[in-house]
Amino acid sequence: MSDPVRIGFAGAGGFATWVMAPIMHANPHVVLHAVASKDPLRSAALMPEGRVHPSYESMMDDPEIDAVYVALSNDLHAPITEMALRAGKHVLCEKPLGLNVAEVERMQAVARETDRHMLEGFWYRWHPRHRELIARVRAGDFGTVQSVDSGFVFDGQLEGNYRLDASRGGGAAYDVMCYAISFAVSLYDDAAPVSAVVEEAMFSEQGADISSRAILTWAHGATASVSGGFTGPERRWGSLIGTTGSGETSEPCFSNSPESDGGTVLTLRAADGSVRNELRFAPSDPRSDMVSDFAAVVSGRMDVAELPMSFQHSHSVATALDLVHAAMPAS
Repeated sequence: MSDPVRIGFAGAGGFATWVMAPIMHANPHVVLHAVASKDPLRSAALMPEGRVHPSYESMMDDPEIDAVYVALSNDLHAPITEMALRAGKHVLCEKPLGLNVAEVERMQAVARETDRHMLEGFWYRWHPRHRELIARVRAGDFGTVQSVDSGFVFDGQLEGNYRLDASRGGGAAYDVMCYAISFAVSLYDDAAPVSAVVEEAMFSEQGADISSRAILTWAHGATASVSGGFTGPERRWGSLIGTTGSGETSEPCFSNSPESDGGTVLTLRAADGSVRNELRFAPSDPRSDMVSDFAAVVSGRMDVAELPMSFQHSHSVATALDLVHAAMPAS
C-alpha cells in the first residue's frame, strides 16, 4: 500500500475536529481523505481532500480509503470498527476499544480474520517519557513493581454530552480512568488484574459514573490505585513504587499534544525516597507519532510487533474495566 495512507474519519465531533484532524493534515504519512458523520456540515469542516459521505456504510464502500479512524461515542466503537474491518479497511479506534472484553475479543477476531490492522488510540504510549519508564521497569531499575497510582480528572462542562449517558458507553471509567488503567497495565507487562474494589463512585442522572476510584490487584499481589473523573480540579498523574526505588511523572502524566515548551519530567527515586535522577524530555507530539506508526504498519514499512501497543494490552485494559464496572455500586 502506498504512503501516504488515505484515511476516512467516522465521526466529526470536537475531538476529531480540533485535535485529530489538524494532526492528520500536518502528518506527511497520511491524508484525511473522507469524513462520515451525522452532520455533513461538521464533516466538511474537517476539510477532507476527498469527499463527505452521507453514511458510514457509504464511506466503507469508498475504494479510495485505506483506513478508518473511529471517533464516535463509545457504544459505536465495536460495530463501526467491525464494519470497517469487513470492508477491508485498517482501523485506528479511539479508546476504549470496546465496552467489555467480549466486544474487544470479537473485534480482535475480526481483525485477524480480515487480515487488517486495528489499533486502540492510547497515544500516550508513544510519549518518549513513557517509553523510557517502561524500559527502566523492564531493566529492573525499580526492582519489582509493587504498586501504581494513576488518574485522570478534569472539570468537564458536559451537559448534553454522551459521556453522561450510560446507555451510550458514557462514564469517567471509560473516558479517562482507562488511561490510568492502561498506565498500570503497561507497568505490569500488559498483564490483566484479577480483582477490583471500587472505593469511590458518583453517578449522573443517566447512570454514568462521573467520578470513580478503584483498587486493582494482580495475580502476583501487586496493586494499582486508578482514578477518573469529570469533576475537577484537573489532574493527570502517574507513579510507581518498586522494591528498590520509585518513579513519578510530572503532571500532566497524559500530556497535551503537542506539548507546551516546558516538556516533561520523569523523577527517579531510591528506596529511601531520595532523588536519584530527573530525566527531562523535550516537547513532543505523541499523537502524531502514533498516527505515523499506524500508517507505517498499514503501508508495510513497520512490523506490528514494533508498536508500543498490542492486542494483549487492549484486552487487559478491557478486562480491568469489566472488573471496575462489576464492582461499582448501583447508580
